[in-house]
Amino acid sequence: MLIKKSTVRLIFVFMFVFVSKVYPQSVLPHFFPEGVAQPSTPARQWQEWARYYNAARNALVGDQDVVWYPGFVQGSDTIILEKTYLGQRTKVVFDNYICEGKVTRTGCDGKIRYQSFDGQHYITEAQFRVVEKMFDDFAVRAVNDINYPFWGDLEKAAVAAAAKAENVTEEEFRKHLDKEDPHNPGITFRELRHIPEKIEKKDFIPYREIHLGLTPEYSSVLGVAWLNAGVVHYTPMAMMLDYILKSPEVLAHEFVHTNPKLQNMPLGWGLDLESMASIAEMLLDNDHLHLWRHGYAVDFREFAQVFCGFRFAQARDEITKRPAWMSMGNVIIDEEKLNEYSLKLNTCKGALRTGLKRGVEWLYSNPMYWSAMNDKTVDDNFVFRVVMSSMYNPTLLGGQDSTMRWLQAREYRIKEMMDKAWNESGSPREENNGNMQGSIFILKQIQGIYKISDEEVQKFLKANKISSSEEIVAWEPAKLRRAFEDFIRKERNQNIRRAQ
Repeated sequence: MLIKKSTVRLIFVFMFVFVSKVYPQSVLPHFFPEGVAQPSTPARQWQEWARYYNAARNALVGDQDVVWYPGFVQGSDTIILEKTYLGQRTKVVFDNYICEGKVTRTGCDGKIRYQSFDGQHYITEAQFRVVEKMFDDFAVRAVNDINYPFWGDLEKAAVAAAAKAENVTEEEFRKHLDKEDPHNPGITFRELRHIPEKIEKKDFIPYREIHLGLTPEYSSVLGVAWLNAGVVHYTPMAMMLDYILKSPEVLAHEFVHTNPKLQNMPLGWGLDLESMASIAEMLLDNDHLHLWRHGYAVDFREFAQVFCGFRFAQARDEITKRPAWMSMGNVIIDEEKLNEYSLKLNTCKGALRTGLKRGVEWLYSNPMYWSAMNDKTVDDNFVFRVVMSSMYNPTLLGGQDSTMRWLQAREYRIKEMMDKAWNESGSPREENNGNMQGSIFILKQIQGIYKISDEEVQKFLKANKISSSEEIVAWEPAKLRRAFEDFIRKERNQNIRRAQ
């Protein structure tokens, strides 16, 4: 999740095989519920996260009906440590840890008080060091294990793609890349093209602050980042999730947002920054949670169905033996089916990783062009659809050969329709884009909390005659939530009556 540094802030939250680090129970952070484990099967991962979330959420994130609250105010007694990760200096702010004594360069000379929405209590210095040590480890692994292997060679690949598009050699293209444009003194051709500099590991570490604590304003999100500001918030719930997943995925996601070579303003308005930040973590083989339901993975699910034939709706129907409304609150699943489908999905993830990696290379070879294409097509992930489509031939009509013959025979007519669609595309972007995306964020939060499917969201919008983003913006967050809860209650009561 990111927050763009602008007048209106938005809130939301090439992969490889790696050896995950397993922590013994005795050295887990003090806010972890007792007995939490790192499951080895997809079904157990789902179950453990649900149980963990239920056990910890209220204590850590509080009552979400309270839209405005005083929050946690940083003071001179807040523990702040100077750190250097992978060559980048930063401050780690332990927002919920108060020093009753003297704050020192290494921590606290005195008693340490820990505060959350559940209240406050004292912890030992040893307990504080456990939290610090795990965060140090997660910060380095988020870069070394996740982000750098995917993004590290981006500059070379983007330059190669740009040179190919210009029909020159890479060497010829580089001769002019870092020279000033004679028509724009002080600006290089690289800057005009927005081709990033070579990515270094330290670029992923926020240069100002990393806050380990509850996020301001929206305390249920797992992480928050501010573009162009070098600030990240990483929550206790996020640390718990990253522990269960055996890799610091949430932290890696936020680190992509704060890498100025990858994401910045003004390009942030023309690209889907959340999907981009999710590629290197949500498609990891060990993650059996995000691709199934997360709002940022909507287009990934579409690609999985179109290019891999993986139908999420069918899989969910087979996995769910009894939904919550039939089980009086408990979802009953077929664990073997969930394990089976999750492992099948890993095969598709490999294809998506390959295609989306090529997509980001195309994107960064000419970000301004692709931003303009996004505006024209009203699709902030247009480049990914183009790249994925370029890598596959359709097979719907009895296989590749017969389908391609059918298409070739109708090529002229297809191009006519494409030209007509192109000429009619390009509806103007919505006014008040910040409020629109903020409202969408609220919908996504409600969807995640109550486990609402995309289909139920569409039903809700239709039932309330909401057909545009302006109408969503007009709803106050509290009113929107109440309306959603009433809708859910009515829908499920009707389902129970029908079942009886």
